[in-house]
Amino acid sequence: MPPDYYGIATDKYIQIWNSAGTDTVAGIATASMSPVLYRDGVSANATNSMASVGNGLYRVTITAAENKSNHVDLRVLVSATAANGFASWDNDHSYVEYGSASAGTATTITLANTTRVSADDALNNSVIEVIDGSCAMQTRLITDYVTATRVATVAESWTGGEVPGTSTRYRIRRNVLTTQGFPSNFEALRIPADGRPEVNVIEVASASVSIDQFLNSQASISAAVDGALDAYNFSASVNKCLDNFNFSASIDKCLDNYNFSASIDRCLDNYNVFSSSNITEPSDAPEWGSGISQNTALGWLVALNLNRMTQSSTETELYTSAGAVLASASVNLTSSSANRDMWTG
Repeated sequence: MPPDYYGIATDKYIQIWNSAGTDTVAGIATASMSPVLYRDGVSANATNSMASVGNGLYRVTITAAENKSNHVDLRVLVSATAANGFASWDNDHSYVEYGSASAGTATTITLANTTRVSADDALNNSVIEVIDGSCAMQTRLITDYVTATRVATVAESWTGGEVPGTSTRYRIRRNVLTTQGFPSNFEALRIPADGRPEVNVIEVASASVSIDQFLNSQASISAAVDGALDAYNFSASVNKCLDNFNFSASIDKCLDNYNFSASIDRCLDNYNVFSSSNITEPSDAPEWGSGISQNTALGWLVALNLNRMTQSSTETELYTSAGAVLASASVNLTSSSANRDMWTG
């Protein structure tokens, strides 16, 4: 039995019981039955008559108009016997259509012959939910609906290689989107049809002027700004701020409380700029290459100043403390100059 949807016709099945409510009563002439609806508490006779299904079960079709209620009670009185039946339901306002499809394609579904929608595009922007069958558990947005063919076009293709068929049961949720027309006064607000405003234009007496032109023409604005500046003496306020907050005293206190000299001394103590290890005598002349270490450079300087060195007309030699040649450099002497090449080990 389909769910109960607001404003959609539905069949209701009622079991007729005897007066004691213990046994079902079958074979009663349906003409003697009076189905009465209580729609949100207001009673009215049902439009359609009862029909026997068998074994004391009877059916009545509730019209779409009769089902436009939040809550409906149905009571069936049988005039020929002391028997009666009762049904009650709440309507779901979310859906406007349900049924079984008759066909479909990758992007369409053909709704049931009993479709209750009678206008083209009436289902546009509604959501169709496939309950079971082919394309089960898929939800799509309807973008177009044609009444004559009952074909609804969906925004995205059905997945899984499936298309709706006769096994497809669906329900359609009422419109979830609305279309808002472009406001007719946007041009008056200087917002063009493309939605991008002209940020440097003001509408003044139906004439477009730039903001600069507008401000220049309004002398009172300049006067108002000048008045505000005069009324509030910024210079005096800044001076008062400086007077009340003695920056010089604050800086002095900062220096007193944080002994920078002691901190620098500690920094130098903790990080010995020059290595404390002994400087050794070099075994040859250093080369720049990728760099010269601190100890190597100091050792070479000490050797140049401390060790024995000899000079001839063509060569200078530096000796180790043990008397061996440590390094040498070619010399070119002229009457006016002396040139020495780089030391080599």
